[in-house]
Amino acid sequence: MPLFVLDVDLIPGRRALSLRLSDVYGRHLGANQVRLDDHPAAMWEGLFDVRGYLRRFAGELRSERGTATAGELLARVGVFLGQHVLGGVITSALASGIAQRTLLVRLPDPASDPVAAALARVPWELSWPSKSGAPEGKPLFGRNVVVRAVPSGTPPPSGQTAVQLGADEALRVLLVHAHAPGARPLAARLERERIVELFFAEVLPKRRVTVDWLCHGVTRERLRERVQGAGGYHVVHWSGHGRHDGLDLAGEGDARDCLRGAELVELFAAAGGFIPHLVFLSACHSGSALGARDWAKLSAWLRDAGRGDAAAGGFTGTAFELVRAGVPQVVAMRFEVTDAFARDLAVRFYRGLLGQQKLHAADAALSMARSELSAAAEAGQRGYDVSDVVTPLLFGSEALRFEPVPRRSPQLDRARPQPQPLLRGGARVLDEPEGFVGREEELARISTVLDSPDGPIAVVFHGPLGMGKSALAAEAIHLWHGRFDAVLAFCGNGTNAGPLAIDEFFREVDARLFIASPAYRARREENALAGIFLKIEPGAVPEGRERFEVMRENLLDVMLGTRILLVVDGFEGTLGAIPGENGYSSGDPAWDELLKAFADRLLGSGSRVLMTSRKRVLALAGVRGAIEIEVGPLSPAVAALFLETSEPLRGVLFEGEGGGEKGEELAYRVLRVSRGHLLILRRLGESAKKGREALTGELDRIAALGGGDLPDIFAGPGSEEDRRKERGYFEAVLESVGGEMGAVG
Repeated sequence: MPLFVLDVDLIPGRRALSLRLSDVYGRHLGANQVRLDDHPAAMWEGLFDVRGYLRRFAGELRSERGTATAGELLARVGVFLGQHVLGGVITSALASGIAQRTLLVRLPDPASDPVAAALARVPWELSWPSKSGAPEGKPLFGRNVVVRAVPSGTPPPSGQTAVQLGADEALRVLLVHAHAPGARPLAARLERERIVELFFAEVLPKRRVTVDWLCHGVTRERLRERVQGAGGYHVVHWSGHGRHDGLDLAGEGDARDCLRGAELVELFAAAGGFIPHLVFLSACHSGSALGARDWAKLSAWLRDAGRGDAAAGGFTGTAFELVRAGVPQVVAMRFEVTDAFARDLAVRFYRGLLGQQKLHAADAALSMARSELSAAAEAGQRGYDVSDVVTPLLFGSEALRFEPVPRRSPQLDRARPQPQPLLRGGARVLDEPEGFVGREEELARISTVLDSPDGPIAVVFHGPLGMGKSALAAEAIHLWHGRFDAVLAFCGNGTNAGPLAIDEFFREVDARLFIASPAYRARREENALAGIFLKIEPGAVPEGRERFEVMRENLLDVMLGTRILLVVDGFEGTLGAIPGENGYSSGDPAWDELLKAFADRLLGSGSRVLMTSRKRVLALAGVRGAIEIEVGPLSPAVAALFLETSEPLRGVLFEGEGGGEKGEELAYRVLRVSRGHLLILRRLGESAKKGREALTGELDRIAALGGGDLPDIFAGPGSEEDRRKERGYFEAVLESVGGEMGAVG
């Protein structure tokens, strides 16, 4: 692949740039010098902040056909970059030919000057060879030009670098989806789901690769423990909120933390792992070296025609720090990026990097991914922004390529919780939930329970009908089943014959473990009385209460030696009708005795217990070995995210003729009527499948049940009286439509 080197330098005291193009051998191909004051400040702002420029001027500036669209403005910036900044000679040299070629851009130190920092934001691949930016023309990214950015002085590579692995070594990939407390919710779950689907469908069946994920309550310590446990990762994908100088994540307690690029590398080194070969930062501004305040100062300086350089400052960037700290390749985002584009870009990038028959180097994989999405981005389709196409940038000198062992990955054997099916009788309530959003705090608390060797071992979700307790339990199962040797799940509400009886529970645990665990089969064959279920055979086995005690002890013994996730959904079916001070006792005292034994005796083991209930479970209330989590409505921000991820609602509210102000008004009404209640949101989603008129009619029907008297959903939690009225409203709605929808948990 031909390689070009573009050296970009500042001319001190001249408010000017110097650009020189050479080939890989150092032979001069072209040069250009440009004064910042010779061109309108708005064009430099468009070059340094494409997304902000389009937001500010789309629909405001004039074009030959009237008001300029965002696409026309993007082309205008590309022409300015190609004709005036790079200059015609350099741009023509880069645009010539049809074979794939690489442009290595060597940038000045961003720490020295805000203009130098802004140069990291320049979308070099947007350069337009044509002076008109005509639609029939193509910018460099449409002409097979791959761009990599490196610090000034970095020597050009001699060729591609292949990451070699041992004969039995797996290529290890870590997906980190970080969330800082109080931050705007992202569609991180959907991104993780799509990437994992790609790996299990297209990568793992033919290559020895493993993919792990770390999400919900991601802290420095949890990240360190994961890296240490795996012995390091070759590829790290980081998704979450970013800033120009760091990545947001959770701190101690409810605090927020920010991890700088150099600190991330130090963390990997301190954990005893090697530095990753590739880091993909699916985080806004991670490729920028300018913060919002820095950009405001630079913008003002650009508009000042006076002489002098911009004030120096300690400018840096997450991606630049990672490269300087030793990470060979970093994919980062210059500006804000839409969730949809970031998600689709990552999937296509990893397909080119690890999933196709012919594997591509990281820069080529990014270029192909961008090209596949460019038409939709330029048209503003799929929820993309026009500027998304020029947002990603690859940092690093080498053309890095991975060569994993061409053999099936053993991880495929644990693609689903075992044993299957999770629930008997065809029940699907604990299948991986579709359209799951939010619940960051609840899932973070579960992850803490899973990670803590000496902390609680049981989690109880409790709350009213329809809040999504079962979906939350299902999400936890499918996120973390790989930590366990077996997942044993039950419906506490039982069957039409009544709630789950404890005798039936022991029988089912015994039968499922006999299928799933060779060790348990051997245990039973060696000693029939060591089984978890003992048949009632007078004279042959203990009888009455003693029999239950033996079965309970046998179950505890097995769970101490085997990592089991025990799930009981809808445990309220076994509880009595009259509450005590802290909850409800079980109708059968044997259940309470078993739950207390779990919380007391399983501490320090690898087993865990997960339960859902509409009522508080007295046996696990306030005990050291268990935590209770109340599940309520989704927050307004998460409910809004639900509207975006629900295909029927998104189609009616935001796409096609449904978009615009009318769509926004209807979306607000959906939020106001549902008040974040998951069952109501799903009900409205079903109505949306029939169109806008059906959705509006269902909103009218539900609103008539009393929601109009409640405070605005965005007004905060309100008073106790407000919450009481809201509970009454939910009960009225569920009584009206709950039977038609079925239980949501």
